[in-house]
Amino acid sequence: MKEIKIAVIGCSGVGKSSITMQFLHNFFLEESDCTLEETYRKQVNLEGEECILEITGIALVYSTISRRSFEAIESYRDAVLKAMLPGTSVPMLLVGNMSDITELREVGKKEGEDLASSWGIPFLECTAKRSEDCIAVFMRLSSATVLSEIPRKISELEKQFSGVKWYKMSAKGKLRKSIKALKNEQSCRETRYELQGLESELTKLNSCDGERKDLSVDPSSLSEDMQRLWLDRDTADVTIMVGSLPFYCHMAVLYLRFPAMFKQILPTCRVYNVPQRVCSSSVVFSVLLRHVYTGEIPEKLHPDLIPTIISTAESLNLAPLADKLRRGSAQTFEPTAIDWDLDRLLQSLNSGANVTVKTTGKIFTLHRSLLQTRIPSYCQMYGVESTITLDVKPEVFSLFVHYVYRDELSASPMSTTTLIELSVLASRHCLRRLSQFCERRIAEEMSQENSNTSRDVILSLYEAGISNASQELRKLVENSAVQSNVWNKLRQSERYKQVVPQNVRAALSVKREEEEARTLQRNTLSKQIQSLRVKTEAVV
Repeated sequence: MKEIKIAVIGCSGVGKSSITMQFLHNFFLEESDCTLEETYRKQVNLEGEECILEITGIALVYSTISRRSFEAIESYRDAVLKAMLPGTSVPMLLVGNMSDITELREVGKKEGEDLASSWGIPFLECTAKRSEDCIAVFMRLSSATVLSEIPRKISELEKQFSGVKWYKMSAKGKLRKSIKALKNEQSCRETRYELQGLESELTKLNSCDGERKDLSVDPSSLSEDMQRLWLDRDTADVTIMVGSLPFYCHMAVLYLRFPAMFKQILPTCRVYNVPQRVCSSSVVFSVLLRHVYTGEIPEKLHPDLIPTIISTAESLNLAPLADKLRRGSAQTFEPTAIDWDLDRLLQSLNSGANVTVKTTGKIFTLHRSLLQTRIPSYCQMYGVESTITLDVKPEVFSLFVHYVYRDELSASPMSTTTLIELSVLASRHCLRRLSQFCERRIAEEMSQENSNTSRDVILSLYEAGISNASQELRKLVENSAVQSNVWNKLRQSERYKQVVPQNVRAALSVKREEEEARTLQRNTLSKQIQSLRVKTEAVV
């Protein structure tokens, strides 16, 4: 098995270890200690031949977000050249890492290409976050290493050939065949090496321009919100006393999740004393309330306490809690579906609603404690007002309320205008996750094959004021607008000049020119690749 040695060198902090770990273990190293020298080994298949790749160093790595590391890379190359024996050479590859961090870029791609060209070595930009990029770095350099050995072997055989006596025809014939085979291999490997570089460049070009990623959505905060509500005294509207210990509760939650307790409390009651025959232990009642609010059970419960909790839960019609405790240890319990319960609360009448929201055409009755818990800006915007007036369409506010109570965006069909208005309403109330849901749905509409749909979505976004959207969505809109199947329809639309500002239209025109240049580059690369493939087949 062939063993190939590759050095990875460059300034500290440019991502040498991250590139290496991504190649070896398909793992991105977010942070690592600065290393003077590291040695790793990996077995790879190089053009059908198994090789041991020992990574001890030569990829010359700099960071595209550090001008200092780029300027210093020449000194590293000079140090390598000085350390080499006279008459020897070693394949090198210039690598610009962190190419994904475009907003902090200090070194342009052309600068890297020009430097590599002046040294007569290949150049690649990559990000250690992408496994394909790191594989391309090491496989490209491995191919160059194997290729660099062939001229030396040919030179040795030619020396042997010249030293054989003229009359030893058999020996000369064997050497001649070996030299011819090596030259044929060299030609084939050179073609494959060139092909490998072009294919890598085309793949990267396609991934940058054509890849559509779903816009990210933050994890649900419903569980944390309900946990906070359980501990929130300020929004509580009833105090339940168990012995001398008070528990601050919310009638809306009791109505929905603890009906047996809700029925015992009069609507005008602000303090309720639990009879000892119902529950005499504050510890037991605390477990019951925690389950009511969060669906959870404490991880560690004393075994002697469990029978009491079960009997109390059964007497208060909390059968799910009793069943969970009978089935096994608390660590294996799954939370109950709080979102479904909250949805029932939204649909219920006489459920303790204490806030009236007037929209343009419809009145909503909601629960202040839940609104204060789920909407970060509620208290600052509305305080303790019992009547709120909003200049918003009823269908938009209905979707807003659906999210507050259910923690999800409704699956019902929505127009782009509705999604935009809902996203604006969510942003105004600091509901970032709802805005992300809206933007993801808008992106899905825009990614459809129908260019008319994409055009209409884009124009609606600009008409509503795209400045309110996230940077990810704005970038996606710009990329979609300059695609060939959308651009012409977009510019032909009468609304284009009306809703898209002049400076934005100019920027989109420049971006379209760049897209056309990339398309031309892709077509050129595709033709070169096809030609090289034909040549490779002919050589083989």
